[in-house]
Amino acid sequence: MVANLFYAGDLYGSFLLHILSVYHLPSGAVQLPIAGHVSLESMERQIVEFEATVILATVTTMSQLSERILSSGKTHSYVRLLLFSGEAFYDDQAGLLKVAFPNATIRSVVYGSMDCGIIGLPPKPEHYTNDTRLHQVNDPNIIVEIITEDGKVTTTPGEVGSLVVTNLERQLMPIVRYPSGDRAAWVDPALGLFRVLDRDRTAIRLGPVSVDFVDLRRIVSTILRGRPVRRLQAIVTREDRKDLLTLNIAFTPATDEESSQLQAELREEMGVVRPMFREHVEKDLINPLRIKFITMQELAVNPRSGKIVEVQDLRSTTI
Repeated sequence: MVANLFYAGDLYGSFLLHILSVYHLPSGAVQLPIAGHVSLESMERQIVEFEATVILATVTTMSQLSERILSSGKTHSYVRLLLFSGEAFYDDQAGLLKVAFPNATIRSVVYGSMDCGIIGLPPKPEHYTNDTRLHQVNDPNIIVEIITEDGKVTTTPGEVGSLVVTNLERQLMPIVRYPSGDRAAWVDPALGLFRVLDRDRTAIRLGPVSVDFVDLRRIVSTILRGRPVRRLQAIVTREDRKDLLTLNIAFTPATDEESSQLQAELREEMGVVRPMFREHVEKDLINPLRIKFITMQELAVNPRSGKIVEVQDLRSTTI
């Protein structure tokens, strides 16, 4: 019994793609076309009523559903497989899902986009290493290249670069070396195995200071040290005629004292990782980093896809 919680319509293809994928399974399966735009209450009710054993969804939907399940003191032990796609999955999110679905294995169902098509597939069993980021090139339909910061194509295992795609099937709208928007590294180029790492450099501009979202994730990982952080979100606004960066962290500290201590340590680490940010705060050219600990439900999402928006720039401009 497969519950499809992906989004339908608005030019998003994930819901239909996975309806057809399950339809063409040699073994067959019963589908629950729930979709991602319905309420969490409706999702859970139908999963429970039909005892779905497999869930297809974005990581955001799975995390929100898990929080709802745990808040009511329940777990769903009959779910055996969680298949995600559409956004990155991080280790710090696994704990939440494994508590809500204690018997479920977490896997990527496919790696791709509407523009590029299906880029990577789950690796063959003999190559799988329990790493959800590992994929196998959709050969011969797709050519994957990884380009380093100096613009060179690399085939060196472990060397990180931007992943670009050439789709050999599309003829009406050619896709040639199209940026996927992700960073990746080869694991075994001969076998077509690559590891998706994170989003390509998403730069946040605060006055003359640039901060990468990758840096923010590293800062939080360093300071929170294994605590169950659901997601991060950077909000850029204006306050007192200066730019303000607010870092929303989906995590609940145990006490007010822990909250205050973590906020102070995060600000300090920000100054270490990005000294230019600290210098401009000291010069009163930009506002100090603001930290908010919030729930998953409070994070801003794309109204069309339901995915969490990692960087939201709310500064208004007249130009």
